[in-house]
Amino acid sequence: GLVHIYGQSLSTHPEFTWLYCATDIHKALVARAEALAMRKGEDVAKAVEKARTRKPGMWIQRNKSDTPEAWKQTIAAAAKETLRNNFGEKDSTKEECLLNFRCAMNNYELRPSDSVIKTTRGRNGATYVSQQLIIAYCQWTSPKFAAHVRQIFIDFAHGRQYLHDELANNNNHNYD
Repeated sequence: GLVHIYGQSLSTHPEFTWLYCATDIHKALVARAEALAMRKGEDVAKAVEKARTRKPGMWIQRNKSDTPEAWKQTIAAAAKETLRNNFGEKDSTKEECLLNFRCAMNNYELRPSDSVIKTTRGRNGATYVSQQLIIAYCQWTSPKFAAHVRQIFIDFAHGRQYLHDELANNNNHNYD
């Protein structure tokens, strides 16, 4: 099944299926901002515009420029975890996981960072990131939204998707 966040289906990259679409998360963030503003009687257009400024590409660029060393460490840690979870065994070395990743993708030029971020360009372009980076992106947009998304991933891993489908159709929850 698909992961759903605030009524938005979270798609995966067509080739790198362990990468989730941060652009879909952004759409969910905008929908959430609109619903919260309507519920609170606030200016909907202003809330939506503020949410629209929190795009995944902006998050990546800001991290690369403002905190380049911390960003490199974040990417390295996410890549290590992603490669181990998707291309390794319990005792696999980082090099073995990377080799398995490159073999699976039939591309020996891939870097470890390619396992956690992929961007497609063009009219239907999107940013795809690993689950760890989805949570980091959500944390940048809103700590409460990040907690909500983290719980969705936990519940999804345990087969409890129904709860979040119900929440998506109910404006009584408060994740602002």
